[in-house]
Amino acid sequence: MALAGDKTLADIKAEESIIDKVQWAKDLSIKHKKAVLVAESFAPTTSADWVAVPDNKSDAIDELAGRVMDVEAATGTEVAALVALSGVAADEEDLGAFSGATIADDSTIKEALQALETSVELKASDEEVAALIVLSGVAAEAENLGTFTGTTIPDSSDVKEALQALETEVELKADASAIVDPVPAGNAKGFVKATVTAAQLNAAGTGVAVLAGDAIPVGAYVTRVYFDVTEAFTGNGDHSSTVSIGIQDQAVDVQAAAAVSGAPFDATGLEEGSVGIDGTVAKFVAISASAKQVAVTGTIIATDTAFVTGSVTVYAEYVY
Repeated sequence: MALAGDKTLADIKAEESIIDKVQWAKDLSIKHKKAVLVAESFAPTTSADWVAVPDNKSDAIDELAGRVMDVEAATGTEVAALVALSGVAADEEDLGAFSGATIADDSTIKEALQALETSVELKASDEEVAALIVLSGVAAEAENLGTFTGTTIPDSSDVKEALQALETEVELKADASAIVDPVPAGNAKGFVKATVTAAQLNAAGTGVAVLAGDAIPVGAYVTRVYFDVTEAFTGNGDHSSTVSIGIQDQAVDVQAAAAVSGAPFDATGLEEGSVGIDGTVAKFVAISASAKQVAVTGTIIATDTAFVTGSVTVYAEYVY
C-alpha cells in the first residue's frame, strides 16, 4: 500500500518496528507504557492519516514520535498526581511503614484496605463499649473491680476472682433445709434486741439498770444471750466504772460487771458474756411471775463521774 512519495507502510516497518524507531529517536523510557502502546497501535493506511505527508521513513517516524511524546506529556501529569495521592515516592512498590499496628508495614493498597476493613468489623461500637463500662461498675480502663465493703470479695479482684470468692462462700454455707430447729413442734420461740448507750446509763444513775427491748413473756426460757459492743465504753476519769448485762430481776448476769478500761467493753466486737447462756439446758434462764426485759447497769467508780462514750446491743433468744 503506497503513501505519498515513494514510501509504503511496509517500507517504514521493514528494517525495525515503528516502536523501536520511536524509542530510539526520542529516547523514550520503557516505563511510559501508555505512550508506547499508542505508537504500536497507530497503523497509517492513507495520506489522510498523517499530519504532514511524509516523504520518507524518517519523517514518518518523527510524526509518530511526536504523537507518542504528546501522550507521554499528558500521561506524566496523571502519573505525578497518582504518585502524590499514594503518599509514597515514585517507583515505590508498597506503602512503606505505618505508625500503628493495624496496617502491616510494606503493604500494598489492597492489603492496607483489607487490614482496615477487618479491624473495623471486629471492633465494638462506641455505644456498646460505653454500656459495658457502665455495667462493670468501675471507670473506663480500670483493670479490677476496686474495693468492696465486706470481707467475702477481696479488694482489687477481677470479675472472675470476685465470682470465685462468692461461689466459694456460698458453697461453704450450710443448707438452710439441713438445719434442725431445736424447738419442739407446738412450742413457740422469740427474739429480743435491745440497745443501751452511755448517755442512757448516765441518765439512769449509777447502779441503776436500764431496761430495754421488748418484754420476754412469762413462762419463757431464755436459751441464748450475746451482745455486740458497737462503741467502746469510756469514763471521764480513770475508766474504773463498770458495766454489767443481764435479764431484769434475774440473779445471774449474762455479763458480770467489768471495768470499761478492759475487756469486753473497751473495744468493739461481738461477745457471748462471762456467764455464757449458750443454748445448753443447764444455762437456761426461766422467766416467771412477770415479763422481763434486758437489763444493762452502769456503775460509776473512783475518779469517773460519768460515762463518756459507749453503746451495746444485746440479743436474747427464748422459747416458751
